[in-house]
Amino acid sequence: MRRSVVHPDSGTLPAESPAYSNFNTKGDDIMPYLIGWLLGVPLIVLIILYLIFH
Repeated sequence: MRRSVVHPDSGTLPAESPAYSNFNTKGDDIMPYLIGWLLGVPLIVLIILYLIFH
């Protein structure tokens, strides 16, 4: 009887993977704009600020 072999590249990214860490830091990048939007800053102003500072 043959057992199936589990390969390390199963499709999920490990926590130390650069793609995984970029996902976490993107939230920190967008959060000030989300807070500004919730506080009533017009969306066009937030877009302009995003384009200037990024």
